[in-house]
Amino acid sequence: ADVLPLPSSADLPQLRAFAFSRDGATMATGGEDGTVRLWDTATGHTIATLTGRTGRVDAIAYSPDGHTLATCGQDGTVRLWDTASGELRATATGPTAPLTSLVYSPDGHTLAAGGADHSLWLWTDTTPTPAQEIDRICQTLHRDLTAAERRTYLPGDTHPACTVH
Repeated sequence: ADVLPLPSSADLPQLRAFAFSRDGATMATGGEDGTVRLWDTATGHTIATLTGRTGRVDAIAYSPDGHTLATCGQDGTVRLWDTASGELRATATGPTAPLTSLVYSPDGHTLAAGGADHSLWLWTDTTPTPAQEIDRICQTLHRDLTAAERRTYLPGDTHPACTVH
């Protein structure tokens, strides 16, 4: 078996969570200090350090497309990170109890998190499709959009009709 050479244990907090990218080129680790690190698995070098968590990291999951890294932990939040830039994309608040496990659905649109209090939390993709956004607007207005409203407020050439009112 190959051993990934990481810095000495004196340089890292106790590691609690690990996840490999789908292609195996990157490994994410999270530890007691709340820091998430992305490692190049071929060299063992740190690619990025993601900071901003409060408390330890208990679980990490890559989205199926590899563009997002989800983390959760002691503070009861799920944080979504852009794997290319290392920037925090979103924070979702769960229960007050620590969140201890994470998994993405195979299509990447749902993220499940398990809590220390035996709870299960599900978050769905928060980026609506244009059709979903139009349906939301129509539900709020209790009517369909006029042709002029569609041209003004909806970019692009296609303007799908509402499916609900």
